[in-house]
Amino acid sequence: MGSEMCIRDRPNAELIAQLPVDMVIDNYFYEHARNLYGDVPAESVMFAAKGEKATWADYTEPTRELGMLIDNPKMAEDYIVQSQKEVQLASQQFQQRYPKAKKFAVVQFADANNMRMYVANSLFQPALEQMGRELVVLGKGNQWGFVPIRMGDLAQLDDETCLLIIDPLSPITRAEIDDSLIWQRLGYGNTRCVGELPPVWIYGGMSSLVSLANNLSEVSLKGGDVVL
Repeated sequence: MGSEMCIRDRPNAELIAQLPVDMVIDNYFYEHARNLYGDVPAESVMFAAKGEKATWADYTEPTRELGMLIDNPKMAEDYIVQSQKEVQLASQQFQQRYPKAKKFAVVQFADANNMRMYVANSLFQPALEQMGRELVVLGKGNQWGFVPIRMGDLAQLDDETCLLIIDPLSPITRAEIDDSLIWQRLGYGNTRCVGELPPVWIYGGMSSLVSLANNLSEVSLKGGDVVL
């Protein structure tokens, strides 16, 4: 993990020197690397919640900022409008498939007993809100938009809340979850609703919002009354 973080944290200096760029747009995570850009100007744009609850504006405003930086504000505005249309279409498709599914909790397993629960200051809040759905959370998130929980904490969710599991989920972890007595008693896939979603880049801005909405429109839910 340490070496992966080091590589991700340090862009390839040789590759940067070969790229014919006029400007570098980064975020605060990469500001330390600006000495690699030479005389190329750099600007920071960040897609993330500005408060305890992420809003649609937290994603549209940085998109407009990008439009100004590239001297094409109309392109940014058109992209926002098109993105909202795609999210609404995804919402309609989901409504047709699962009209009773209104409430969702979103988690990603670290191992069979520990997971991240994405909360109100994450990408999932504005995405679900735009789709007319509710994000259910168990606590206040950190700056990355999640709170660490254990499997037993899921018992606090009511039966109407559908659990969305964000992939990847390794075969070993999946088998350990299936064998867990706690998981079996929780009843996900039987008395409670559960579904899996493909990975999504949490800091991908409007494109991640659209991808998440499209993924939800195609998700296969299992268990509980909401899927009937």
